[in-house]
Amino acid sequence: MALSTDNLLQNTQDATSVKIESLAKLYLEGNPVELSDATIAQFCDWLWGEYQSLSLNVEFSWYERYNNVAEMFADIKQSHL
Repeated sequence: MALSTDNLLQNTQDATSVKIESLAKLYLEGNPVELSDATIAQFCDWLWGEYQSLSLNVEFSWYERYNNVAEMFADIKQSHL
């Protein structure tokens, strides 16, 4: 019996569902992990590097606030951000 693409797709979806269920179970039923200060610092450094490599490098400001999304995107279109 030959496998059809539908069967392959279904098998892939089933495998993905099982992985998601396993991860959800670990998240919901697992014990919290304790991270060392060195590990937290290393993660923060990595995350900061990833953030800085984004093509849209948004900088946080306490002074600039937008009333809605349209205002923010207007600034983006005008290269103000």
